[in-house]
Amino acid sequence: MPLLMRPEEVVSIPDRVMEAFRIGEPHRREVEAALVSLVKYRTPSHPEFANFFARFEAQPEARQVVSLTAEQIEDALKHVTCLTSHQPGTLRSDEGEYRSIRLRNGSRLPLFTNETTRLFLSYRLFTPLGEPMDFEASRSALPVPLHPGAELTIPALVRLPPGATGEHLVRFHFLLVTQGVASPPAPSGWKPPWQRRPAPAAVAIDTVRWFDASPVLEMRVTATPPDLPGFPALRRDRREQFDVQADVERGDDFLREVVAGLRDAGVARPRILEVGAGIHPMSMRIADPDTEVVVSDISHVMQALALVMHGRFPAVLEGRAAFGAFDMMYPPFSEGTFDIICICAALHHIPLPGEFLKRLTPLLSPNGRFVAVREPCVVNPLEPAYIAELSNGFNEQMFELPEWQDFVERSGLAIDRAIIDFECSLKFSAGSASAALS
Repeated sequence: MPLLMRPEEVVSIPDRVMEAFRIGEPHRREVEAALVSLVKYRTPSHPEFANFFARFEAQPEARQVVSLTAEQIEDALKHVTCLTSHQPGTLRSDEGEYRSIRLRNGSRLPLFTNETTRLFLSYRLFTPLGEPMDFEASRSALPVPLHPGAELTIPALVRLPPGATGEHLVRFHFLLVTQGVASPPAPSGWKPPWQRRPAPAAVAIDTVRWFDASPVLEMRVTATPPDLPGFPALRRDRREQFDVQADVERGDDFLREVVAGLRDAGVARPRILEVGAGIHPMSMRIADPDTEVVVSDISHVMQALALVMHGRFPAVLEGRAAFGAFDMMYPPFSEGTFDIICICAALHHIPLPGEFLKRLTPLLSPNGRFVAVREPCVVNPLEPAYIAELSNGFNEQMFELPEWQDFVERSGLAIDRAIIDFECSLKFSAGSASAALS
C-alpha cells in the first residue's frame, strides 16, 4: 500500500479489493481486518492515519475487574477450556522449565490474580501408576486478566523433585489462596499479674483450595539429565526496546543468509515456499532473479490482498513467483519440491505445530532448509516488558524454547542456527536431522 495515499483513499480499498477479486460480502470484515493490520505495521510514523483505525475496529467495552469468591471461581472454571495440544515429553531434572498453557474462558466472569483474589495455576505430581507424590509445586499467576470469551497463554513453571528420574504424571489445576488469621490460644487458669506474659500476636495463615473438579491439563514427562544440551539460540542485547520494523528487517536478513548459504552449497536457483504468508509475504521482499517463489496462505482473501500489493513486482511479472490458497496440512506438492520452506510470525497460530511441521518436512530437497522468523517465545515471563505487551493487547500463543525445540525435532529436523531478538522474537533455521548426522 503506497504511503502517499491519503487516509480517505485508503478507506475505499476494501470495496475495490472485493470488487476486483469477486470476494463476497460475508468476507468484508476479514478484508478490513487484514488492511488494518497492514496499515498499523506500515505507518507508525505517519500521524495522518491516527484516526483511521476507528473506521474498522470495534471498540471493546470497558471491563471492570472485581474480586471473586471461591464459589464464583469454581463455577467459572467449569467453562474454561485448555487449548494446548502438545507438550514436550521431557523435563530437565536440575531446574524447572516453563510450559505454555493456553486457556479460553467460556464463562461470564473474568479470572485474574491480584491482592484480593490470589488465583494461581499449579499442579500435582504422581507416579506413572497414579500414586500421589508429596511435593510442593510452584504456583503461576495469571499475567493479565483472562476475560470472558478471551484466550490467554499462562507460562507455568514446572519443577520435579531434586534428583528425580524416570517418568512422572503432571496434572494442572487452579488453586485459590485465602489469607486468614489464627487467633492465639486463650490463657488457661488465673495467674497473678507478676506471672502473666503478653498474649501472643495473631498469626496470618494461608488456606489453599484446589479446584480438583476442573482439571486443566494432564501430561507425562520424563526427567532428563541436567547436562542435556538446551536450545542452541544466540540472544542479542536484551536491553533493546522492541521495534517492529527492525524485527521485520532482521527476519528478512535471516532468510537472505539462508538463501546465500544454499547458493554457496551449489544450489544456483533456490525454490522457496512461504507458508502462512498473509498480505505481506517476506519471500517477495528477498526474491531476486535467481529465485523461484511460491507464496501460500490458507485464506483466499489474504492471497487476493497480497496480489494487489505485489502483482506488479518483477518476480510476478516474470513468472518467478506464484500465489495460491492452500491448506498446508494437506500440501499439494511432491516430495523434495522446495529448497527452502519459510514461515513468518505464523507457526505459533497453527493448532498442531508439531504435526504441521511433519507435513512440510517431506517437501524439502535433501539439503533443504526450514526457516521460521519472528515467532514469539517467552524467555522470561516475569519481565515487565512481557506483561506490558500482554496488557497492550499482544495476546497470542507463545511457546518456551524447549517447546520450540521439541516441535522441530519431532518433525525430523535439526536446528542449526537460532537467534532471539528483543527477548521475545525467535528466528531459526533447520535441516534434515538424518543429513545432520551423516
